[in-house]
Amino acid sequence: MIIPLAGYLCCGAIHSMEDTLAADRLVRWGNFHACIFDRTGLTIRACSDSLAELAGQERAADLIGSYVIDLFSLNSLAAFEGLLREGDFSRTAQCRMAGAAKLDTRMAIALSTSPEAGDSGLLTMICIPVFDQTEVISQLDAKAETLRQRNAQLTEFSNLLLHDLRGLLHNLSGELELLLLGSQDDLNPRVLDHLARIEKSSESMTAVLKGVSRFLRPNIGDYPAELTDLNELVDSVLATPRLPLAEGTLLKRIEPLPTLTCQTQLIEEVFRNLVENSVKYHGELPLLVEVGALRQDPPTFFVKDNGVGIHQDDIGGVLEPLRRADRQQLNSEGTGMGLALVKSIVEQHGGRVWLESRLGRGTTVWFTLSERGTASNTPD
Repeated sequence: MIIPLAGYLCCGAIHSMEDTLAADRLVRWGNFHACIFDRTGLTIRACSDSLAELAGQERAADLIGSYVIDLFSLNSLAAFEGLLREGDFSRTAQCRMAGAAKLDTRMAIALSTSPEAGDSGLLTMICIPVFDQTEVISQLDAKAETLRQRNAQLTEFSNLLLHDLRGLLHNLSGELELLLLGSQDDLNPRVLDHLARIEKSSESMTAVLKGVSRFLRPNIGDYPAELTDLNELVDSVLATPRLPLAEGTLLKRIEPLPTLTCQTQLIEEVFRNLVENSVKYHGELPLLVEVGALRQDPPTFFVKDNGVGIHQDDIGGVLEPLRRADRQQLNSEGTGMGLALVKSIVEQHGGRVWLESRLGRGTTVWFTLSERGTASNTPD
């Protein structure tokens, strides 16, 4: 550690003993732990009150004439003497003070001389506290471990709860289906309509719970890292949509994508979720979804559509779990988990996600994939 003494020291050249008092007044400025000592005899000629207090003395005058080496604990003498011996005052040495009130405080010791001082042989020493962070780091590590354990417990609890809720909803859906199939002639149309709505709500809740479970489950360490041609991956996603496409819909890759090392299954899920989001909220115009990448480092990808877009007030929240931006309620099957899952997977790959959107003009989702191996652009 190199400390620019010019920013700390305010005492200039000392040409005579008469200058000592002036130097003392200057050293006191800023309340530094500092002193001026004779390089040959190692006796202190001027001292700040704060250094005297650190050394266990009431006044600076109590240290005048004493040896500067007496300020240091025995195991710190070698470091201090090394500074004197080498004469390299551009560096510092870490020492402990003998009799210091705070024994856990280390000091960065810096020495300085002024060219104007000639052969006076006087040196200025300044001591800058270097607080031991070992205990603080240990406490932070303990808290981090507690949080990790707590998070693991919450994740386990959440998974068990989701499993039980999905089981209950599955049973409820089964009972409703049997009731609807076997009671068409026994129930009036109004009751049948209510039962059908209950069944629809049950299916929607099952989809939400499935999305939440998927969000909690992905762990990047559970999937193998593979060198993946993203051109092939995206082409497969676009060629095999899991949702019905409206007439005139066009899904296309417009830019060559890189080949990179990633968790292929998870990255496929990212592209598929984004494309399916565009399909769900296509609006009235024939839907156009374009997938591409910018040639830059880190690789930056985009999925762009001309759909209904997102209200500006909703853009900041749509990447969070269970947040939907469907103000027109165009899609009753949306779970609010798709973009949150995308964000989770991308961040596990060292990247980030952001959106650009205008209501009625479409949405572009951008994301990067970095710190997961090397990437190289591969032409079609």
